Amino acid sequence: MKIFTSILILVTSLSIHSYDQRSQNEKDYKITWPDMPSIQVDTSSIEGFEGMTVISEYMELNISDETHPIKKYALSHDLYPSEYIHSDSTYNLIDQFLNSTQNEYLGDEQYELLASSESILNDYYGKEFRWKNLVANEYFKTRVFLVESSVYQLSVFSRQENSHNKAINEFLDSFQLSEKLRGNYNFNFENYIQSYSISFPTQPVLQTRTLDSELGKLVLVINILETTNDPHNLLYMACEVEHPPNAINSSSNYELNNFFISSINGSVNAANGQLISIKDIEYIGSPGKEYKMYAAEGQFIAKYRLFYINDVLYSFGVMTQSINDDNSTMESFLNSFKIVE
Repeated sequence: MKIFTSILILVTSLSIHSYDQRSQNEKDYKITWPDMPSIQVDTSSIEGFEGMTVISEYMELNISDETHPIKKYALSHDLYPSEYIHSDSTYNLIDQFLNSTQNEYLGDEQYELLASSESILNDYYGKEFRWKNLVANEYFKTRVFLVESSVYQLSVFSRQENSHNKAINEFLDSFQLSEKLRGNYNFNFENYIQSYSISFPTQPVLQTRTLDSELGKLVLVINILETTNDPHNLLYMACEVEHPPNAINSSSNYELNNFFISSINGSVNAANGQLISIKDIEYIGSPGKEYKMYAAEGQFIAKYRLFYINDVLYSFGVMTQSINDDNSTMESFLNSFKIVE
């Protein structure tokens, strides 16, 4: 299975119904639910490890209101023996262990893994997975963290017509660990020097994300600006991803074209979007692609450009409402991109 790098970041302004917010408070974490979840507690043996047991707590909230964008919220908390797994274990062991939490979907042809990436909380290592149910045409997102010997897995299942909405990350981001819990995972990014320039309307936010891909782990460095009073556009984004040397033969137009098309298709599929157009462009002799897509049932349009130069994939673009397609501010931003010499 190939996992394409998803370089399109969507922010939608879909409204959701207002519910009384209730917080589920535990000793080591808290999270905000739209309503009170059901709770189940169980103890099970670890296969192949005699005498070792896992204490599991599972919370689930099904939303019967079909106008709400979320179909189901879920949180599981599994407490393992520290000698079986612990956040002090090696990076590779933790990474493989967290990947294994998705085995029920990985082995089922009904599900397609769209993207997986690192997700860090209180310096504890975690992962985020985005899935598509091919049969039901529904999307769900899962975050998994290993905190000491506890595994927390949060999942949000969207309704078919609301694959991207604010309620997804509102729930996932509401998960907080006690301040007394602090891990030792530290991704050193102090030596990063941005290799391009582009003119954001105001100061963007710098983010990093590590993705699993068919080329290994790739680090995305993203500058993103979500606007609140911009009369033209909703989001500006620029990203660079350094690839292993010679991973893509950029001198082969055929191989480079396949790479661009795979990246575009991965982004469109991950966003449950609809591709509008792709056209060939270039930057100082280097070939690239410009593509447009609908998002959120046609409410928004995203326009992006891609270049692959010196083993670095550059992706930058703008999302706007459909009525503001191809506005002058969008074009000015796209045309301001330059490689720093």
